Amino acid sequence: MTDRRTTMTDRPITRRRALAMSAGAFVGMAGCLGGPETDGAARDADGGDGFALDIDDSVSVDIDLAAYDTTEQDGVDVPLAPIEDTYDWYRSGGARFVDARGGGQYESERIEGAVLSPAPDGDGEEPDPVDDWDTDDVIVTYCDCPHHLAAARAADLVQNGHENVAVIDEGFVPWVENGYPTAGEETGEAGSVWTVAGVTDPSFAGDLAWGVHEATDQQEAVPIADDGTFEMTIRFSGLTDDTELVVETPASRTERPIGELAAETIYLD
Repeated sequence: MTDRRTTMTDRPITRRRALAMSAGAFVGMAGCLGGPETDGAARDADGGDGFALDIDDSVSVDIDLAAYDTTEQDGVDVPLAPIEDTYDWYRSGGARFVDARGGGQYESERIEGAVLSPAPDGDGEEPDPVDDWDTDDVIVTYCDCPHHLAAARAADLVQNGHENVAVIDEGFVPWVENGYPTAGEETGEAGSVWTVAGVTDPSFAGDLAWGVHEATDQQEAVPIADDGTFEMTIRFSGLTDDTELVVETPASRTERPIGELAAETIYLD
């Protein structure tokens, strides 16, 4: 097998791995933020701008991203915002929401009004809807895992000039369980869940292990631990135990039925 253990800066940027390390740093922001303009041509009637479709003008919030705990991703300290706070920002129109998962997951069920911009760098969305947003807008990213893909997407946004980015700490699943607004083809339908555990070279600690079903454009990722282990929870719609799933680390990849992958520890070296 070809040795793929290169430096982070030597690896190509794809949606199946983390971004290259950089010296970026998140700058928190405090203060009251105005919501979107809600009349005229400023908003798409069907969403598409990352804001909630129904803004509650009676909700007033202060958004202080510097007040939250953070997770480090690609040299960026990304704020982990509690789901209750992000819901208040959502209702007030104080933040735009970005789904960092794959297109299949987005079409299945998403936060109502959120845009699709897959981790790590929005690759695959042409044009990426985030490209036209002001760099001082508050952006909330989310995923299922509960925040690994979201943190990767948030770090890339910060590295590209966006000043106020946070992730939903608990992830998308509690958003659904809380009955917060969602949209999609399978809204409210509970799918199957698998746990895939594996081991790879410990030199890749901090990089991401990916689970990908390319045919339906669904993806998941978790960081590789210091000892080379990883464990990811797969919540993909439309899959069965016999569905072939790709699991990939910087070392190698395998493609096997998801039921087999979940039944044993897999080794990728």
